[in-house]
Amino acid sequence: MTIKLVIGGFTVHVCSAYVPQVGLGEEKKRTFLEVLDEVLRGVPSSKKLLIGGDFNGHIGHLPISYNDVHGGFGFGDRNNEGTALLDFARAFGLVVVNSSFPKKEEHLVTFYNEEEKRRFWEFLDEVVQGVPSSKKIFIGGDFNGHIRSMPLGYEDVLGGFGFGVRNDEGISILDFARDFGLVVVNSNFLKKEDHLATFRSRLAKS
Repeated sequence: MTIKLVIGGFTVHVCSAYVPQVGLGEEKKRTFLEVLDEVLRGVPSSKKLLIGGDFNGHIGHLPISYNDVHGGFGFGDRNNEGTALLDFARAFGLVVVNSSFPKKEEHLVTFYNEEEKRRFWEFLDEVVQGVPSSKKIFIGGDFNGHIRSMPLGYEDVLGGFGFGVRNDEGISILDFARDFGLVVVNSNFLKKEDHLATFRSRLAKS
């Protein structure tokens, strides 16, 4: 499933994705990529496409045979999940945008402890404040939090189609959205049950 955004006269199809963890079985990863493949094939080739999220893989510091999709500013050693991401990007004529520019060392990875989470929000706050208020802004990705199925005090930013029990990370998302006059777009429409969560353990949704 993708969300269509009309920006400046053209349509952008936005898809949020969270690939199963490295430690999970290959069958789960293969199934995920097959579903994502099906979703993207539903987007006309003439349209612009943006995929945001976490692919749980390392694409490697250098392109090495993937110069058409890898910008040369990756991280670490390429692993199987990183290779799968690069192959997927190539198959759909996409590029890994985050590899196209240099980053500070602390911005090279997306897994954080509590102190690093605080620094992440401060950094994102700084970035968003740099966007003129007259401009449209879209933040795509995985904020690793539950915003709850009902608004309950956040009717101005939450559409009422969330999931689960609200946790501290979910509150951070909602407070951040409110501070900048944003809304959680993914909470504004009904979804199939298997599309409600972006992470699944072996036993339950999270």
